[in-house]
Amino acid sequence: MLDRIPAGATESFAGVGYFFDLADISRGETVVELGSGSGMDAFYAAQLTGASGRVVGVDFTVEQLTKARQLAAGIGLTRVEFREGHIEHLPATDASVDCVISNGVINLSPDKERVFAEAARVLRPGGRPAAWRTDRSAALIDPSVGATTPRPVTTTRLIAAPPPRRPVPAAAPRSGSRRSHCRR
Repeated sequence: MLDRIPAGATESFAGVGYFFDLADISRGETVVELGSGSGMDAFYAAQLTGASGRVVGVDFTVEQLTKARQLAAGIGLTRVEFREGHIEHLPATDASVDCVISNGVINLSPDKERVFAEAARVLRPGGRPAAWRTDRSAALIDPSVGATTPRPVTTTRLIAAPPPRRPVPAAAPRSGSRRSHCRR
């Protein structure tokens, strides 16, 4: 499927992980991508939603939006739209989306709670988020010296809510009012 994504999108891809297995996107669904950049994940999602689906990429960087729009037009992809906006204030109507995806962008927001509230606002009942998030901690336990050092550590986590058609593991941690699956 990657060979059907415009080279310009893959060349400037800055995502941190793969979440499409848990996003479980189906034909005909509407997907919103938070921080779409040049559109790689939006183009990938468009292949999953098929001709009857729709993907909306949201980014605040005009240059990235211009590039993504040009790439979509270059391959004649009309069911993918790129909108200017901030992930804390999504340019989408309430309960209009089946899946919200994001690949390493939520960690850049100073107001993550607002981002998740916006995702919940635009999701239809039964909709699901799937996002990779990178966190930095201020300390690392260094086994070579047996002490905590002030070096920053980066961890990457997958945050996703499985759709109702998939069994949810009993031990899955809670995220808000939904069960979520976290993979490190």
